[in-house]
Amino acid sequence: MTATAFQYSEYSPTDATRQWVMSYWSFRAERAPDPSQPYTVWPDGCLSLALPIAAGAVRGPLLCTGPRIVAFQPPITPGVTLLGLRFWPDATGRLFGVPARELRDKLGPAPIALARWADGLRESLRVPQDALSESAMRGCVASLDAWASTRLADADEPDAIVRAAIQRIAAEGGELRMGRLAEDLGVGLRQLQRRFPTATGLTLREWARVRRLRSALAQRLERQDGTWSRIAAETGFVDHAHLTREFVQLTGLPPSHVAHSLGRTDHRGVRP
Repeated sequence: MTATAFQYSEYSPTDATRQWVMSYWSFRAERAPDPSQPYTVWPDGCLSLALPIAAGAVRGPLLCTGPRIVAFQPPITPGVTLLGLRFWPDATGRLFGVPARELRDKLGPAPIALARWADGLRESLRVPQDALSESAMRGCVASLDAWASTRLADADEPDAIVRAAIQRIAAEGGELRMGRLAEDLGVGLRQLQRRFPTATGLTLREWARVRRLRSALAQRLERQDGTWSRIAAETGFVDHAHLTREFVQLTGLPPSHVAHSLGRTDHRGVRP
């Protein structure tokens, strides 16, 4: 842990799980945040499942964060590590048999429909008794990935058109015309607009907004000296005012406060 208050790390899935798992992640707080400056989780449009671990054991229920396009401020318990899986946006229905919209904006203990994942994830973890070092955390991630590879072996294939749209929008940082996207994918725009939210719980425009925001956040992390005006120009916003409006709507914070919040966290291995 560095002098920063929080540590957030991401880990890549293996070939056996990457079709459905976007990343594994961990979060740990050295101390509780100031009540006037709560820790903020930025929107990613994905379903995440996480287990709280401390002192060599899982210390709470499986937690669920459903697909969402706005930030939130979770309660923070110093000394407890959250270890999670972030799924592709179109995973909810295919893997869990739950309509994606039913988990939209869900926060808290995982619903009953995900109970079998809770039991399996708990059983797959072998948590070290000592403080979780980076090597120990990678061991925990490896055990989760091994279990997930077995659990996902018989999963249905994703909707190829929806998955291609997800990847294309992400690759373009949310900056592309949806009519052109549908044309490139060989489907009508209205058909794509129906299939996408059924699979993800988000509209095409919402996913694009999330990806544009995350591109701007990534630019800020990588280039501490970059101005918000330059970042706006490079990540598809019309101008600085447009970026500011989007940040306030999606995070509840103006860009200057977002930069301060990012600076309180030690980010490791994070991708946009």
